[in-house]
Amino acid sequence: MIQEKPVILWLRQDLRLADNPALQAAAKQAFFAVYIWDEQDPWAPGGASRWWLHKSLNALQQSLGERGVQLIFKKGNPLHILKALTQETTACGVYWNRCYEPYAINRDKEIKSYLKNAGIPCQSFNGSLLAEPWEIQTKTKGPYQVFTPFWKVLQSISFPKPSPIPDLHGWNAPIISESIEEWGLKPTLWGQGLEETWQPGEKGAWERLNLFLEGIEDYARKRDYPSENGTSHLSPYLHWGELSPTQIWHQASRIHGVESLPFLRQLGWREFSYHLLFHFPEMPSKPLRSTFEHFPWERDSEALKAWQIGKTGYPLVDAGMRELWHTGFMHNRI
Repeated sequence: MIQEKPVILWLRQDLRLADNPALQAAAKQAFFAVYIWDEQDPWAPGGASRWWLHKSLNALQQSLGERGVQLIFKKGNPLHILKALTQETTACGVYWNRCYEPYAINRDKEIKSYLKNAGIPCQSFNGSLLAEPWEIQTKTKGPYQVFTPFWKVLQSISFPKPSPIPDLHGWNAPIISESIEEWGLKPTLWGQGLEETWQPGEKGAWERLNLFLEGIEDYARKRDYPSENGTSHLSPYLHWGELSPTQIWHQASRIHGVESLPFLRQLGWREFSYHLLFHFPEMPSKPLRSTFEHFPWERDSEALKAWQIGKTGYPLVDAGMRELWHTGFMHNRI
């Protein structure tokens, strides 16, 4: 039986079923999911991220479909698309997990304002961070700008256990969806190395996490050596939300205890970066410290090209750039 009024789950960088707060809320009634390719986003994904997104959306669409839930695809202005979808389906709510980039915050505020004025309930959730950027404050109630005291506070917080995949109830009236095959996300000139290296999607994320945790006792030593396979390779899974930081935190600390702290500290750096971005939204275009505004950058197009293709003549630099070109990944120390 089709529910007369569905809920819309707007997916963004939260492409998973487990420990997904917006999905948990939507699952309390019949719903369908939508992913919107935002053509106005000034920070559109690059080639490797586009390849990853294509694979991840296909995997998620299959997982939702197996549970009777539609995942539809739309390209354009998210406000216009959500407005049309709520009118077409007479939706009784729209749920999403928050993004923290300045453009996304302003966009989401506009959408939330429209929905509330239209009498459509909407709610956003924290599906990407251990703690919200405004939840951690200095003694003077301001944001942190130094990592170590921020990390001490973050460690003192008791994070809730990750939630499992809930029972899902799909709203199955037909809705017109675009084909992501026509979005041109897959690279035309490269991508074989990505195929050989990665398995995007929630299943691949857990396989990568569990494989890494088997050798986490060596992480503190191996992480500094680019020739070692010592890092987690979890960053793209975190970026697209195929794993939540809460899932990683609990899985690592539950199994490995204090041995996991050097690795969990890296999750802390990720949190700190979002903390800074939220409180200093000009960071994408300006340095946090104004003294760096006059850094003497060199303009040399030939040197830039040599660096991009890994032919500077400096072996360590070139190895890192060639690895980046082939796999989409570069070691932190490079």
